Amino acid sequence: MKTVNLEQATDSALDLIGEQFNIKRFPREKNRSYRCRMLALARGIDFPDPQLHRPWYWWLTFLWTWQADALSMFAVLLIHMAWGRSMFWSDGLWVELRANCWPARTWYRQWGGTTFCHGGMLGPGRASLTHERHHVEQTEARMLAGFIMGLASLVVALLFGSGPGHCLLALEIPWFGSWLLGYGASVGQACLRGEDPYAGSHLEEAAYALTEDDLADHEMGDAQNARPTGKK
Repeated sequence: MKTVNLEQATDSALDLIGEQFNIKRFPREKNRSYRCRMLALARGIDFPDPQLHRPWYWWLTFLWTWQADALSMFAVLLIHMAWGRSMFWSDGLWVELRANCWPARTWYRQWGGTTFCHGGMLGPGRASLTHERHHVEQTEARMLAGFIMGLASLVVALLFGSGPGHCLLALEIPWFGSWLLGYGASVGQACLRGEDPYAGSHLEEAAYALTEDDLADHEMGDAQNARPTGKK
């Protein structure tokens, strides 16, 4: 089997490779994003499955993400019952789709994964897990910012003697809204810049860039492990 260097491939070469794997380029999609999507979707060219050990205080994150996590994990359970092959934990609860299920054969065929909050849905093979975990980190930071703004709004509402309902809204709108609106805002701003809504999103651009670095580090580590050290 002939190997393909996606890093050195030109635009036309990338498109030809994409046709082999039935992967389409988004309008105005950058080569970096396109390469990473091909790596995530093409069978046999998988990203490493990350197994990180978080410090105990990382669990404090769930204090400001628990609302979104409750909905996220409920959705993961439903998807697993309908189309799931396996369900596992990696900085969140994930469901891997069966290769022959309806989404994987139809509307979700072009996608490697979707992050809900701490967890989400992955295509067959879990190839995009590394990429999706970068979205988890983005969501954590976004919801922390929303939580802080919500607390500030709550303090103002209490100082003005607002009732319980108004105080709850003052807390929830910035907090929960940061989860609902954050990704949509990045997509809308990409459209205003004249870029593809998905590939032009600053969240996707950052996640693809980090994923590419992760893959390069992984390949470099393999090469160093295979290189003779001269020690006996």
